Amino acid sequence: TPYLPAPLWAMQAAALVPAVLCLAAGRRCLKHAAVIVTPVGVEILPFLRARRAMQWFFWQQIRSADREGGRLNLRLADGSTVAVSLRPMTSASRDMLAHAVRQRVNTLQSSGYGQA
Repeated sequence: TPYLPAPLWAMQAAALVPAVLCLAAGRRCLKHAAVIVTPVGVEILPFLRARRAMQWFFWQQIRSADREGGRLNLRLADGSTVAVSLRPMTSASRDMLAHAVRQRVNTLQSSGYGQA
């Protein structure tokens, strides 16, 4: 029969709420990338097509780093700038990441490491 008892309608509606939340979270994740700071450099791993779009910047390539709002800007030795969105992170985490990258770049530049 086309008639469904009320509990079954409630179960279907209850299943839609987590589905919509998961879709919204997935959409948000696709817009942003993961930033991984390693002893070798900074790795930017996007959530969409990670194999093709992954970028790796060695510390010697980075001339300066600064944070503008929800973005981390990496200025490279070849004159280009890479902007990475940090919006999924908390404000404190953004500050710590930007500080860590800035300190590492400043330390390497003051020591002269990687310069010919």
